[in-house]
Amino acid sequence: MLDGPIEGGKTASVAAVVRALDLLRRSTSLGPAYVWEDIPGGHTDECLVRCEIFGDAPLDAGSRRRVLESADAVIFVADSHPLLVEDNRHFLEGTRAALGPSDPCAPVGLLVLANKQDRPRAVPPPVLALRLGIGTGTPVVGAVATEGETVLPAFRFAVNAAVSRLRHLLIRGVEIPVVDAGESDLTASGPALESVPGGAAWPKETARQILERACAGSFRAARRPRVWMFPDATELRSTTGLLLHSRPAWRLPSLQDARVELARQVRSWLPWRDVLPEERCAMVAADADGWRVWVIS
Repeated sequence: MLDGPIEGGKTASVAAVVRALDLLRRSTSLGPAYVWEDIPGGHTDECLVRCEIFGDAPLDAGSRRRVLESADAVIFVADSHPLLVEDNRHFLEGTRAALGPSDPCAPVGLLVLANKQDRPRAVPPPVLALRLGIGTGTPVVGAVATEGETVLPAFRFAVNAAVSRLRHLLIRGVEIPVVDAGESDLTASGPALESVPGGAAWPKETARQILERACAGSFRAARRPRVWMFPDATELRSTTGLLLHSRPAWRLPSLQDARVELARQVRSWLPWRDVLPEERCAMVAADADGWRVWVIS
């Protein structure tokens, strides 16, 4: 996650990574700093590495804390102007508090990006580190995010730190949480194409094709849903690149109730239809003891 005060340069930093890795941002409807693609990161220890990069746009305090709690690495983007040092220090304290006590064997990677080094009176990284009370274990590097300088190396540092953390957790046999137990059964395979009744999908022209594409791959349950989704939602990630979401409130006893909920969700999206991802669709599918609304993005 890219964290830091407003106007520090998170949006520009995210954009620099997107440009460098030639990524397509699926939507900016929830804020210009929003990136939620899975990024291929090669292999390590014979395992495929995939990661997400997220820059808040900004988030409310609760959502920000939730993202930080699930992060395996954080890039703290600080404005290097001397008058903003105290703001950076206060915000960084909140970042560390949200990350919680550090596991000495598997810490959450933290790097401070001293941004806007091209500005007059910019505080040099070593001086900023001292004024923020940052020890030698946390790198502080200078950056000009609008030009992309040092941002990609910082991202690579974060990826390596996250991989190292997960490797140590797995070696120690620490169970990495996936989803809440109450919803784990339903996410075993996701909705099946044949479980969607006629007239229970939106948009009707493309929804079934999108579901078919999602079901062409395998599903993996995420530890937490994306921040733009309801906090209690279950998230499945298809190896085809699509995301599937459902939540307890979308599990209903009758098909009619589920259709009503589907219509309610679709109506809430209509004002944003022009900026929604092309793959966005919703449908009702048969569940073990009723019906469930699913959203695919």
